[in-house]
Amino acid sequence: MRDDPEGTLRDLQRILDQVVRPAVRDHSGQIFKLLGDGALVEFHTATMAISATHEILQRLRGDPVRLRAGVHVGDVTEQGGDIFGEAVNMAARLQALAEPGGGLVSKTATEVAGKSADIALKPESSVRLKGFDAPVDAYSIDLEGTQRQARLARMAASQEIRFTRALLHKSR
Repeated sequence: MRDDPEGTLRDLQRILDQVVRPAVRDHSGQIFKLLGDGALVEFHTATMAISATHEILQRLRGDPVRLRAGVHVGDVTEQGGDIFGEAVNMAARLQALAEPGGGLVSKTATEVAGKSADIALKPESSVRLKGFDAPVDAYSIDLEGTQRQARLARMAASQEIRFTRALLHKSR
């Protein structure tokens, strides 16, 4: 932003229009607030949140602008077109700790989503977050692992399995 504010704003608008908004819409989410270079987004389910986050990060691989994401589930309060609550704070803290181009998902969100998200997640160590007494277990979205899972699924689907019958004779 310091070196090229106009170019950075153009890039952020492009990413918002071409990547973020479509992914949020496709996963039944709602953008509540844009925060300069960030967005506060709500989804109906943990699975939708994790899937949308994965899609956004995957589509931005190789893009010079590298976003970070944080995902958590919990109760929120809506007021004046904005949302508030511990879940929002937790997601924001996780996002701040995520690697550029990556995302952190709370253990709670992964447990709520269960296997339905079908996204590779890599366990990270417990993290201490500002404003939270206890450490939080987090998982990073493993973009490489998800690609590996998809490649293995394609290979399995294309395999041709043939069966044969063999006769065994007992020798004396």
